[in-house]
Amino acid sequence: MPALLQHAQERVPAVRREREGRIRPTKPIDQTVAFHDSCYLGRYNGIFEAPRAVARSVPGLRLVELPRSRARGLCCGGGGGHMWMEVRSEKRVNLIRVEEAMEAKPDAVATACPFCLAMVDLGRKVLGAEETLAVKDVSELVAESLP
Repeated sequence: MPALLQHAQERVPAVRREREGRIRPTKPIDQTVAFHDSCYLGRYNGIFEAPRAVARSVPGLRLVELPRSRARGLCCGGGGGHMWMEVRSEKRVNLIRVEEAMEAKPDAVATACPFCLAMVDLGRKVLGAEETLAVKDVSELVAESLP
């Protein structure tokens, strides 16, 4: 029988672990966080709710949706090779995505994909938003909320 592969956000969400009493995010995080759906986890595998449930398990955190989210989410460019490829278009897609996120005025953008993490981080640096916009993996939000 072939092994079943699952993303960590789907397999071990903080909500499930809370029920077992092992991981309890208790320290409030007073932040507004915009969630960025990754192509592979979201549109390719249809996993949209699990990382949001993990983020919502953090007390005090306000999760906001970006205009293009879930199945209509905008790719960051990482999985398409934009991390290393010169793009001939007027603007790189990760910059477009960060500009969209900044319109929501969040304290941070969260994602569950290492490619997206790198691309959104690069976008905020290029746009000069390092001081005003954090970029975090959803798991980092949980870790920050642990006692």
